[in-house]
Amino acid sequence: MLLVLLILGLLFALLVLFLFHGSVLFGILALVCFGAGTGLYCFRKKLPGKLGTPLALLCLLLGAAALFFCGTTKAAKGFGAYDELLADARAALEKEDYDKAVELLEEVGGSYEPDDNVHLLLALKDLKQEDYAAAYEEAEQFKDRHSVAYYVLVEWICILDPAPESVERVYALYEEAAAQWPDWTYMQLYAGISLFEQGKYKKAQYYLLRASGLDPEDAVGSYYLGACFFHQSDYEKCRYYFNEAIERGADDTIKGNIMWYMDKMQQAGGDSE
Repeated sequence: MLLVLLILGLLFALLVLFLFHGSVLFGILALVCFGAGTGLYCFRKKLPGKLGTPLALLCLLLGAAALFFCGTTKAAKGFGAYDELLADARAALEKEDYDKAVELLEEVGGSYEPDDNVHLLLALKDLKQEDYAAAYEEAEQFKDRHSVAYYVLVEWICILDPAPESVERVYALYEEAAAQWPDWTYMQLYAGISLFEQGKYKKAQYYLLRASGLDPEDAVGSYYLGACFFHQSDYEKCRYYFNEAIERGADDTIKGNIMWYMDKMQQAGGDSE
């Protein structure tokens, strides 16, 4: 009977801790007590002085007390409560209930060490309120500042922030992200485009060629490669990549830009055919 109660205690402790999100501290204490009691009872015959059963009974009582506090202590520190609080905070943000969202995120921070998910949601709240400086500050609190979430967040901030320095910041971001994530086609492409816009055509080619290799159907990368070679007066390669862009389904805007470059090549004495 004692063994059955100990095993049931273990199961209830697991349920309260994980399913009902009870207190982590008391939940772990209950698991330890019930587990120790089970071990003591199973190996009671090997213990001196027939202490196994009384000690197992003591562990049962201690485990029951810990289980009681595990179940009655509010779930703020339960393992599953973290995800629930974040989900509620996201929902509050979607409803633009910023005070509620901040309250929930502060509750997360009071029970757990704030992680990148918390900083991401706080930054999104700041973005919705057009507080770009605060959004940058939250982004800089990320522990993993080479993660996809970090780069996407900072890109959003830079794009929405009207401050002139945000342009240079996003340029640097694209190049850093492309170096960190060589298989991330988007960042390879935009690192190339940003370098092209800065007039760094040789360096832009490297990233644009990488993007083209990762996505052989992308017309935008081919167009920018052609434009890079135009600015370096390599008209043969320029025509090659422009034709490639058209074959890959370039839209009307890109086709119009290509025609503009073709006219410029003719004026410069380059063959446009």
